[in-house]
Amino acid sequence: MPSRIAEAWARPGIDHLVVAARDLDEGAAWVSDLLGVPTEPGGEHPAFGTHNRLLSLGPTDYLEILAVNPRAEATGTAYPLGLGLPEVRERLTSGPILLTWVVRVAELAGAGVREVSRGAVRWRALPREDGSLPCGGALPAPIQWLTAPPWTQLPDRGIRLRELVLNAPNPHQLQTHVQAVVGAPLDCRITLRQGPIGEPALAAALETPTGPATL
Repeated sequence: MPSRIAEAWARPGIDHLVVAARDLDEGAAWVSDLLGVPTEPGGEHPAFGTHNRLLSLGPTDYLEILAVNPRAEATGTAYPLGLGLPEVRERLTSGPILLTWVVRVAELAGAGVREVSRGAVRWRALPREDGSLPCGGALPAPIQWLTAPPWTQLPDRGIRLRELVLNAPNPHQLQTHVQAVVGAPLDCRITLRQGPIGEPALAAALETPTGPATL
């Protein structure tokens, strides 16, 4: 593995965006229709009862389409990233949504940290036991990769993240919280804006081979 790629594993920053859907096929079709490119097979998350599909967003980040896996056995734990919350399920009845985002950190340790896997891919995460979604999804979840991240192996479809907009009633407070999770200066693609409660917490502006698109 080239050293520049290995070094990027631990470089703090945007790792991936999470699109949630009631059904994985529905989510994949929605993304493909919107962006004009196919998505890639992902896999199952036995620890959480979910499964996913993936799409490259460039050299060091990607898009994950996440849904509850109807074939998975009950895990006895809350679904990750707010996927099981009543308000999220209600939103999903109208179609897939950009739910939240995940930041890559150099090291993740301490109370609540778990080592999880999807096939041969392994990472450390800090799942919230109550399955909550802080700041409506604007506050990212941290991840530490223990094996090669998906973005090292996904084919490049020409999709790029240009801007990630985070909306919050108090953007300065949100910036402080995000900075604490990231542990480094914010990515220049992140924009914080003041928005009322009830407004979508985040939006992503993307460049595609056929022009701009928004999640």
